[in-house]
Amino acid sequence: MKKFLLLTSLFAAMVVMTGCGGQTPDVADETESEKVKTVQKDASDTTTKENTVEGAQDANETATLDGAQDKEETKIQTAEDTVESIYFDYDKFFIRNDMRGIVEKNGEVLNNDTNKDYRIKIEGNCDEWGSDEYNYALGLKRAASAKKALEAQGVDGSRVTLVSYGEANPVCTEKTKDCWQKNRRADFKVLP
Repeated sequence: MKKFLLLTSLFAAMVVMTGCGGQTPDVADETESEKVKTVQKDASDTTTKENTVEGAQDANETATLDGAQDKEETKIQTAEDTVESIYFDYDKFFIRNDMRGIVEKNGEVLNNDTNKDYRIKIEGNCDEWGSDEYNYALGLKRAASAKKALEAQGVDGSRVTLVSYGEANPVCTEKTKDCWQKNRRADFKVLP
């Protein structure tokens, strides 16, 4: 394509230079000039058509990638919406009996064939009671306890990362026992 444009330009330059000898242009020169313009227009049209085809191919590839990415994000979001947080007693990191069913369900969701390749982040959280350092340590213990429970359900521990937010990530800020209970939790996040 580049060679064609180069040859066309060279041809046009030769035509212009041979016709510029101080003579007045006659009808034959105008016809030759029109031919050059036609060749240049045809080359331009061909380039535009090729660019349009290439642009359409790029757009199709981008749309395919975007569609696959959207599908993947939807699967991750569905998994994350399905898993539930588990809650802990005041100053404890052992999983309560009433939370074991939730851990089992989370293990099934995170270990099924659809979600088996995703990573999992467990976020340990605490209420506002205690020092920052103590709450970060307690949040990490809660996350580790949740990880052990998932591993008992068959989830590969190498897929799981732990983080503690201590008291820094409350879901409730009221000064009530019910609110503090909501903050003593481990959240499960699904990652690509």
